[in-house]
Formats: sequence, C-alpha cells, structure tokens
Amino acid sequence: MNGTVPETMRAAYIDAVGPADAIRYGELPVPSVGPTDVLVRVSAVAADPVDTFVRSGAYATSLPTPFVVGRDLVGEVAATGPGAAGLAVGQRVWCNSLGHGGRQGSFAQYATVAAERLYPVPTGVDEEHLVAAAHPAASAWLALFRHGRLRAGETVYVGGGAGNVGGAAVSLAARAGARVVATARARDAEAVRELGAAEVLDHHAPDLGERLRAAAPDGYD
Repeated sequence: MNGTVPETMRAAYIDAVGPADAIRYGELPVPSVGPTDVLVRVSAVAADPVDTFVRSGAYATSLPTPFVVGRDLVGEVAATGPGAAGLAVGQRVWCNSLGHGGRQGSFAQYATVAAERLYPVPTGVDEEHLVAAAHPAASAWLALFRHGRLRAGETVYVGGGAGNVGGAAVSLAARAGARVVATARARDAEAVRELGAAEVLDHHAPDLGERLRAAAPDGYD
C-alpha cells in the first residue's frame, strides 16, 4: 500500500441495528486496504433513506460491527493497494455503493473502497453538489437506460417527479430526448417542468388515470 495515513479516525457507527440514537461518534481504526482497494480521505457525504433502513435493520444485509453507516462519499485517494490500477494518491473520487452487503460505510474520515466502485470527480464540480446528486442520479440512470433502455423520441412516465430520484429521472430522460410525463404535487409542478417534463400532472387528481392516458394517447414506452 502506498500513501501515509494515521492509525485511527473519527467515525459515525453502530454496534447493532436499532434507532437513530444508537449511532455513536468516536474513534475507530483506519480500515485496512486490500490489493485492489483504495483508501479514501473523505471530504463530503450524504445521508439517503436507505441509510436509515440499514441502520434500523429494516433492510436486512450483512453488517460487520462496529459498522460505519452511510453509502455515499466524495474525497481524495489517500492510499492504494498494488492492484488498484488507474487511481493515484491525491486524486478526487466519488462512490455511492458503500454501507451494505458486508461493506463498511462512508461516514468516517477514511473509507476503504474497492477500486471498481470509485469514479473520478469531474473537473469543476462542487463536492457537496456531487455527493448530493450521485445516489439519486445513479438510481435514475440505471432505471432509465440500463434496465429501461430509454431512447430519444420515446415517452416515459416518472412518478414523484419532484423527489430526488424522480427529479433526476425527469432531467436525464428529457436531456436524452425523451418526452417526459410526470406527476407531482401542484406546488412542485413548475419546478418539474423546469427539469424538462413536457407535462406535469397533480398526483392527487381523482381522475389521474384518465389524465395519464390523455397525456400519452399512444401509450408509454
């Protein structure tokens, strides 16, 4: 492993799943780095709903204890294993897949991340904006393009277009050339249109089904 790091760090962690007041903040050893791992010096994190599900036990997954909570981070490479190709000490990186499946989380001064789960931070992007957007935007991208195979000219429906994932889906689909019909609260309709939705329907409307059909007479792709 290259790079110089301390032996201990501050972290938010739990010893067992439970309520939010079970989270502790204190000293833990800096995690070890395997051959294809990267040690990241964390500079920004975001809390997602799934983090609360993991911490409470509602989302059952393998948790080593003490377990550092959190999925997302932005930081810089502090050290690398010998097989972590393409990443250099000092490089700014981001990740959004920690904190479940046996992987320790991100709410710490340092986090070990498999090199394949790290991505370079684009030049000129604010780290707080990036860490806030990464998880919902990645979720939306995977749904639309990897699984939905959305193409330009198609029509897509996005429920909850004002939410974190919904807003990202509206924006990404519109930028890809799709026609987006979304639902949202009436007070959020203008903001969703600004993201790129062609039509925004009130999700409380009693005739919502009819409105959805009228908005896409040929159906949704």
